[in-house]
Amino acid sequence: MKQCNLDQLEDTNHDHLGKVITYAAGKGAEVVIWVVAHARDEHRQAIEWLNQHTDNDFGFFLVEIELWAIGDSLPAPKFNVVEQPNEWAKAVKMSEGLSETEQAKLAYWTKYREIALGAPEFVKAFNPQKASKDHRSTLRCGTSTYHLALLIDTQHGRIGIELYVPDDKEIGHKAIESASLFEGASWPQGRAF
Repeated sequence: MKQCNLDQLEDTNHDHLGKVITYAAGKGAEVVIWVVAHARDEHRQAIEWLNQHTDNDFGFFLVEIELWAIGDSLPAPKFNVVEQPNEWAKAVKMSEGLSETEQAKLAYWTKYREIALGAPEFVKAFNPQKASKDHRSTLRCGTSTYHLALLIDTQHGRIGIELYVPDDKEIGHKAIESASLFEGASWPQGRAF
C-alpha cells in the first residue's frame, strides 16, 4: 500500500491542501495522511468530501498533533484524528448497483476484514485488503516469490485458499507434497452464505 504523508506544523491552508492532492497523485498513494497543528473547518470538510467521493481504494486522514507533558516529563506527541475514511459509507456506496451475488461477496469480505483487523498478529503478517465484490482477497505476505489468496465460491457455498508460485518450482513442489496436510485437516464449520 502506497502512503503519502504531509506534515504541516501550522494551521491548514489552501496551499497545503493542493500539495496533499498533488503529492498523492505523484506518488500513486492509496492512503494520504496530512498532519497539522490545527485543522480549519473548510479543510476538514474538504478531506471529508475526498473520502466520500473517492472509491474504496483511497483514504484521506487529517490529523492534528499536540505536545503533552506530564509533570516534569519531556513533551511527547499526541495525534488526534480529525477526519478519516468512513468504510461503512464507502461499502454502502460500492454495493449500489451490484448483483445479489456481488452483494454477498462484498458482505463476506467486509465481515472477514472486520474480524481480521481484530487480530493484530494476522494484520502484521498479511495486511488484509479492503472489502470488494470479487471472489478473492489477496494476502500480502511481504514477498513476490509466492502469493496467497482467500477464495469464496458463492455457487457451491465454499471458501478456500490458493497458493500461487509463479517462478519457484521447489516451493511449488513442496506445497503439492504437503497438500494432504491441509486436505485432511479438521476445520471449524461456519454457516453457509
